[in-house]
Amino acid sequence: MTEKELTELSARVQSFREIIIGSVAGMNIDANYRLNIPSIHAFNDEGEIVMDFSGNLRETKGKVDDKKTVEIREWVITHKKEIQINIRKINHGEKPDKIK
Repeated sequence: MTEKELTELSARVQSFREIIIGSVAGMNIDANYRLNIPSIHAFNDEGEIVMDFSGNLRETKGKVDDKKTVEIREWVITHKKEIQINIRKINHGEKPDKIK
């Protein structure tokens, strides 16, 4: 791969890294694949939670009630395989799919 091709692929991958891939419990979900530990970010106007792809809570910002946190965790665990497929797509410069 030439340097130009690598630069173009890198730019394409960057543009996909924070696309909304789903929503649950009134919160949008994006996946940040740039971190050493890939994570799910669920957010709304009131707050944000960050979980790894196994549903382990890594961070909470603002106000997110426990019920929403449980619903997000269940969503992440249920859709782990789809999230992992999206990781592969993004790493190959492809657009991730929405997860319902």
